[in-house]
Amino acid sequence: MIHGRIISDKSNIKQVNEILRELYIQEMNCKEEDILRELLKQTYYVLLYEGINDECPLACGCLIIDEGIAKISLVAVKSKFRGQLYEDLAIRMLIDKSISLGINIIYADLPVSQITIFEKIGFYKDTDYKILDSEDIKSMVKDVIRLKYNMKMWNLCQNNHSNVD
Repeated sequence: MIHGRIISDKSNIKQVNEILRELYIQEMNCKEEDILRELLKQTYYVLLYEGINDECPLACGCLIIDEGIAKISLVAVKSKFRGQLYEDLAIRMLIDKSISLGINIIYADLPVSQITIFEKIGFYKDTDYKILDSEDIKSMVKDVIRLKYNMKMWNLCQNNHSNVD
């Protein structure tokens, strides 16, 4: 069983760092100070855990809110848990958190390798957007792309859930 939590304090930042270190620092050769600088700006985090306790974190993601716009970044899953849609769940939890805060403009700054999963959820390439610290993630990860979330996808999901008896 997998469960997730959205956190806004820094109490579980060690678990977030552990997951990010595996993907971004060890596998993608990003600089640790760049990742930590990005984390200091973040407001909300999602952590997914295996089992009913918070002992085995397996995925995380970050969400920053700035002037009514949400940015999702640093979504990562530990290598032994990849391919099981945990990245999908983390992204969807961050989208839901954004919407629950009344935000309806959501971007994702991500490595090109993550485009497919974001596009399946409803993100797309957009040319008309406000830049939110895009240079920061570009200094961390080579070949970064910015996608925008299609709010019609969330509305469609909500309508489908309300029709279920």
